[in-house]
Amino acid sequence: MDTWIARSVRRALPGNNPLARPGDRVEGTLLVATAAVVLLSLPVAAAIGSEVRVTSGAGTAVLVGLGVWAGASGVMVLACLLVRSTHNRIRARHWEQDWKAFEPVWRKSA
Repeated sequence: MDTWIARSVRRALPGNNPLARPGDRVEGTLLVATAAVVLLSLPVAAAIGSEVRVTSGAGTAVLVGLGVWAGASGVMVLACLLVRSTHNRIRARHWEQDWKAFEPVWRKSA
């Protein structure tokens, strides 16, 4: 049974799969880096929020901490989306080029 978790792990960690393209490996590395930044930025944001609380109060500290975490996470997620969309455009262009080369042969045999 193929679940979304298994597909996500295979996308993030292509390993020694001979069918994985270089772009798939870059995308997988970026996904792993994004997950690491999202998780590791939580303690950093909490520490920054703790320091702000000493000087400005609890309400401001929460906003600053959440802002730091959301900023770091948002930048990484945006990078993933940009790489994914670029990768999809490159794949579509290659598909069209391959189909244009194959189409005359296919139509002749049909």
